[in-house]
Amino acid sequence: MTVIKSMRQQVLLLFMGYAVGMGLLYLALTTIIAYVVEDHMIYSLLKIEASYVQEHHKSTGKLPESRLSFGSIHPSSGLDVAAELEQVLKNNFGKAIVEVAADDNEIFTSDDEHYHYQLIQLEGGQQVYLIAEVSALLVVSKSPVLLQLFLAGFVITLLLAFLLALKMTSKTVKPVLQLAGAVKEKQPLPSLQYELGYLSQTLSEAFEEKARALQRERDFSSDVSHELRTPLTVLSNTLTLAERRPLTESDIQQLRHIDQQMQQTVDTLLALARQESLHEESIYLAPVLEQTLMDCSLAANKELDLNMAVPERLAINANSSLLALLFTNLINNALYHGDSNQLSIIVDDGMLIFQNQSNKAMPANLLDIGVKGDDSPGIGQGLYLVARILEAMKMTYQIQQADGLFSVKISL
Repeated sequence: MTVIKSMRQQVLLLFMGYAVGMGLLYLALTTIIAYVVEDHMIYSLLKIEASYVQEHHKSTGKLPESRLSFGSIHPSSGLDVAAELEQVLKNNFGKAIVEVAADDNEIFTSDDEHYHYQLIQLEGGQQVYLIAEVSALLVVSKSPVLLQLFLAGFVITLLLAFLLALKMTSKTVKPVLQLAGAVKEKQPLPSLQYELGYLSQTLSEAFEEKARALQRERDFSSDVSHELRTPLTVLSNTLTLAERRPLTESDIQQLRHIDQQMQQTVDTLLALARQESLHEESIYLAPVLEQTLMDCSLAANKELDLNMAVPERLAINANSSLLALLFTNLINNALYHGDSNQLSIIVDDGMLIFQNQSNKAMPANLLDIGVKGDDSPGIGQGLYLVARILEAMKMTYQIQQADGLFSVKISL
């Protein structure tokens, strides 16, 4: 059976384990220190009294009475300390010794009384024992109040540690849980602090880049489907004619042109999808517009009433394939979605303007993918691709519909 079911529980358990361990450690250290202080105090008292006995004997030649109410002085014959102390306690106190701890100068009796002794060297080689019954001074072991205070302090420490562990767990784990929850629910990642903030930002950038890459792949598929319709239509028409008569040199040239156009279109759209650098050069606008107009009219089998006022020597720095794709979509927009076959292409005040008649209601988000007019036969890709091409070529633009005219203005 799994008790720990979340990282929060695991961290809380670790904090509590640490708090309990530290509490027990400090309780043990406190108890040890209390015993050490207690022993040191008794040792100091006996040492002071031993000094008094030595000084008194030196000055008077006699042994004094112990100033300690719980102490007494007994002569020593210099024999075995344990045997001698046992005899002293039996004769003077009627006590049976259980153990003599010579290292600590302690005597343990059968009735749980506790004695400390001090062997005092006097002048003339004489030795005496200073023996003190120190049970009343054993505050740590004999006083339950002190032990209760220690235990109460330990419990209070544990409660404070538990509250602190809850707060620390919430503070340390909550951001991680927020991050994990956002990833699980596919929500925007939260803004966090410190290393988690860096992780959240890095993950957000990675997810956004992944989303952009997937969108570029979808755009590429839609762009190819949209852009190859025109050359494929011309190709189909030419092949239909070829069934009725032999291919002329003009037909062959047209097929070659269509093949080259489709290859360039696919390469350009692929480079646009991968955000690759596209070669730019100085291009005259008029010849590109004229060639695109002929290709689009031939594919649509429509004649345009064209008003074109573009200077012959007007050139811009651009990628030729992107520019051709841009003009193809703008001209096809007029051919397929305009109210008439009239199209105006002019240059005015540094702007290249495409304008055709249209009284159709246009959606507000016309440049979004898949958005089109109610009666449009298209897939809503043309103007979306136009916007992306203009952004790739770093050109500003305006799209307007007013007074029955649909206009696209591009800064040159």
